[in-house]
Amino acid sequence: MGQLTYRSTIYRGAYGVIFVAAYLLITAYLLSGDDSGSESSAGVWRLVLGMVLVCAVGAAAGPTLHRRLFKTRVSYRRVRKPGKHLHK
Repeated sequence: MGQLTYRSTIYRGAYGVIFVAAYLLITAYLLSGDDSGSESSAGVWRLVLGMVLVCAVGAAAGPTLHRRLFKTRVSYRRVRKPGKHLHK
């Protein structure tokens, strides 16, 4: 596994969790004044489905979003400067 693949996996997981946390915070804020209950668990299933969708969007956009936010290059190879060669 290359280093770029490792970083992409970490970024996908991190952004998936960040998106789910933001989704739950927004949902909690929107439902904070709602005192009505429900007899069925349809609301819970909608919440879980929303979490899965938001996590998938965060995971799909994670590496690209991270690169754009922090302006890192796609290539992680070092570029040698001319005249700085190591001699054996």
